[in-house]
Amino acid sequence: MKIAFIDHLPVGTGIIRLASKLARSLVETDKNVELTFFTHWSNFQNNKELFDFKTPNFKLEILASTFPKNRIYPYYEKALKKIGITDKNRLKKELESIVGFDVIYFTSAHMSRYYNIEGIKFATFHDFNWKYAFGSANFSKKTLHAFNESMPSWFESTVPVVSSDFIKKEIDKFYPLHK
Repeated sequence: MKIAFIDHLPVGTGIIRLASKLARSLVETDKNVELTFFTHWSNFQNNKELFDFKTPNFKLEILASTFPKNRIYPYYEKALKKIGITDKNRLKKELESIVGFDVIYFTSAHMSRYYNIEGIKFATFHDFNWKYAFGSANFSKKTLHAFNESMPSWFESTVPVVSSDFIKKEIDKFYPLHK
């Protein structure tokens, strides 16, 4: 079975630690699993020790669209914008070009736009802090709209994975029409 872990958001160590332990467990307990872990550059840089797997059925891929920008990037970005390509489009294109996997697991689908990748999809939802006054103040109205607009797509096409009954109750509370 071929599994892809999609770790596309620059997040802290907690989420990466959870995903890394899950990946390690899968490849060490089932040698028939081939797992490719697609990660954000900063997640790898800040947590290199979590990706030190000693098994041939694990492969790490750094998402090219997440590499840091250099001195010439503003000129490159300007040229891309002229032809209608933005950073968000680059990540979307990169993620949606991932093919050939039986299972796709998004390590943190919350606070992310939806990406349609071929395969059976699972996604972890860690929190819904933007739904509350204490969390929504951290985001622009445009970003909040994007989060809220994406969530129904996530719930319609993925199997939600949660770490607690509290998060399951949050899903039921905010998205009662979705399984």
